[in-house]
Order: sequence, then C-alpha cells, then structure tokens
Amino acid sequence: MENQKNKKIWKMKTADKKWRTYLLSKKPNICAKCGLGGKLQVSHFWTASNSAVRYCEDNCDFLHYHCHYGNLDGWEYQKQGKYREWKLRQLGKKIYSELEKRYYQGKITRQEAIKELMQRIK
Repeated sequence: MENQKNKKIWKMKTADKKWRTYLLSKKPNICAKCGLGGKLQVSHFWTASNSAVRYCEDNCDFLHYHCHYGNLDGWEYQKQGKYREWKLRQLGKKIYSELEKRYYQGKITRQEAIKELMQRIK
C-alpha cells in the first residue's frame, strides 16, 4: 500500500478533469438552466477560485456555454438573481447557508483541496 505522504498530488488541471468525471457520475448529464443534454460545463455558484468550495458538489452544476456565459442572461451573470433563486430552491435555505458560510469562512489552500479530492474520489 502506497504511503499517502509519498503519493503525488494532482495538478489542478488533472484534479478538475477528475472532478468533472466524478460529478457526471453523481448528477444528471443535463443543463441545470435549460434542462437539455449536450456539451456541458461545470458551473461553480460560489467562485472556483475559492479552494474551500471548488470541489464541493453542492456548489457545482452543469450548464451549456450559452446558459453559463453565452449572454447577459447566462447564470454566471445572475448569481444574485435567477441563479441564486434556483440554487436556494435546489439546496434549501439550510444547505445554501452552510455552503455560503464555507465560501466566506473556509480557508484551505488549493493543494489541501486537491488532497481532499484525491481522498474522496480515489
């Protein structure tokens, strides 16, 4: 059995690919906004630049490019509007509040987040 300390830490690009594959196994392969299938992107409700929520399933949804960034009605531009309303319905107030707290108060490095991901999706 390989010692965890000697195990090579994934680069972010590898971690993101593995995270997407993991999400595809857990969530429907349809756009959360329009409900259609096709080529989908991982959308992070709370920004992916925050390591505490980057690999958090409750923070991630699948969206088509058009529904994500494609125009001003894309949910990337509606995080305090339509996307937030949908997210509150999806998660409920309690889980939404826990996710928001994790976003604002969770302090971990990207490397720590990747290590946690590696443990979770072995």
